Amino acid sequence: MASQFQLFAVDDNQSTIFDIRKAAAKKKLPEVQGAVSEKEGLALISKFKRNKLPPVFIVDLQLSDDESGFRILQAIRRKPALRYAPVIILTSTEDQDTINRSYKLGATSYVIKEDNPKQFSKVLDDLIAYWSDASMHDRAMRKAQRAS
Repeated sequence: MASQFQLFAVDDNQSTIFDIRKAAAKKKLPEVQGAVSEKEGLALISKFKRNKLPPVFIVDLQLSDDESGFRILQAIRRKPALRYAPVIILTSTEDQDTINRSYKLGATSYVIKEDNPKQFSKVLDDLIAYWSDASMHDRAMRKAQRAS
């Protein structure tokens, strides 16, 4: 099997990380690297080693405090190897200023967590499927370009 992207999840709710792992397993992706605190999330970022495909990060904004998710996002964007990695904010905050700030700091997308577990599972499945399919398409395009 071709190299697949790495998926990192930073969320203080263990069940959210479990749900992300379950959605990734449906797409036969490698094990999701999870962190349940800002400290663990920053450690994941600092240990990141360059891979052929950029990683995808799923980050909750509210970990230990209201700024912790923003600090994670900023740490990702400061690391040259991660500057353009997709960062999906997955949080319950619907405040427009928070959404705008997330994009200003470099978030790729902003997804509001669903309260309904079935709906939340569907959102995660769709999110993971999108990035998985996009990475497969990107690999196929690069292979076709090399062949021509």
